Amino acid sequence: MKNTNCVGAIYYAIFSFIAKILIVSLCLFEGSLIIAKESQPKKSLTAKSSNQEQRKSILSKRSKARRSKKRNKNEIKLLPQTKKSAKAASIGFKQCRSKSLKELKAQKIDSTQLKLQLATCRERFPTANLYVGCKKRVLKEFRGSDKKEKLSQLQRCKELLAAASFDPENAIPFFVHKKRIFFAGIGFNKSIPLKDLELPNFDCQNAISQMENPEKAEYILFGNSPRSFEKLRGKKRKALNSLLGKRGWSSEEGVHVKRFGKIYGDPIGSDSAVFFPSASCVFSGPLGEIFEGITAYYLLDSQDKSLTPYFNVAFYKPEVNAQHITAEQIVEKTLKALGSNFSIMHQNKARTIIATHKIRSFDNEGDPKNICNSPRKHDIIAIIKNRADSQHLPHFVLLANTKQLCEYGDKVSNRL
Repeated sequence: MKNTNCVGAIYYAIFSFIAKILIVSLCLFEGSLIIAKESQPKKSLTAKSSNQEQRKSILSKRSKARRSKKRNKNEIKLLPQTKKSAKAASIGFKQCRSKSLKELKAQKIDSTQLKLQLATCRERFPTANLYVGCKKRVLKEFRGSDKKEKLSQLQRCKELLAAASFDPENAIPFFVHKKRIFFAGIGFNKSIPLKDLELPNFDCQNAISQMENPEKAEYILFGNSPRSFEKLRGKKRKALNSLLGKRGWSSEEGVHVKRFGKIYGDPIGSDSAVFFPSASCVFSGPLGEIFEGITAYYLLDSQDKSLTPYFNVAFYKPEVNAQHITAEQIVEKTLKALGSNFSIMHQNKARTIIATHKIRSFDNEGDPKNICNSPRKHDIIAIIKNRADSQHLPHFVLLANTKQLCEYGDKVSNRL
């Protein structure tokens, strides 16, 4: 009995010792886990905040990129030839202005002459003047304004530049802005002195040579009664004969009246018409696939040695049908280019005439007549002529500055 108790005590002691070892091992293992866990770097609030800011920044950049991409779709992208011609016009415009200002400083010209010369610079380089003037206005009026609004306004300046520049891929070679005509990249609104007749992309040798020989000039398009003009208005036969010279008037050949024009028929009669001397400048730049030729006509003033804008005309290639351009489309595009106050005033299978007011008189060829009669209502008239062999196709589009024509007539009539 005594031995049995000793053996039980020994087993109990051994099991107790093993249990204690297991407990100690478990405690040591848990401790190492806690130490290892605590030794790992903890993510602080600052780190979380930093990550959130990075995500926001990335999203913001993506959003701006999307907005920029959307905005770029609406921006006017200038054609390479437009950029090139715009740059050349800008340089020419600055040189023209600089030359005039230097002449004023050197006392070669006075302030009145300076104004005339600067006006000539604006007429020779109208796209540069239009763009520079627009930018100056925007930068002045929107100074301190929201950047987005300023950029939007500057975009409008670029739109004006693109519209006023010649684009051979655009079937309408002119642009009208605030009653000012821009034709194939040149201005067509003010008289130009002969000495300054250097038009970008135009050859004016014909106009220069005919200035000295007005009798050999062209007398075409819009005929007016001689009595439509200032000094002859309302004059009776005796007064007319005194001013024009009594002679045998001819309806067939016409009679050239020095310093005035060529008169067809008796000037006192209702069918009489006077035409003024004109000459052309021919477009010498690339015409592209649409145009066959582009010409600007000027009225010649041999006394003042100046040229007054008369009309310009663009002829379409016979194969323009391949470009899917019809006469009807040219009429629609011309109406849009001229503005909402213009409409079709006369139309038949051969031609369409567009103006702001009704045209009441036509000559034998179907062109408007006596548009300078009082009261004068026409500043600009457009004519679209269809091809004779394919009347659905355009032959030419013509744009006339009739305001300048009538003012020219007043000027030369006052010299009689």
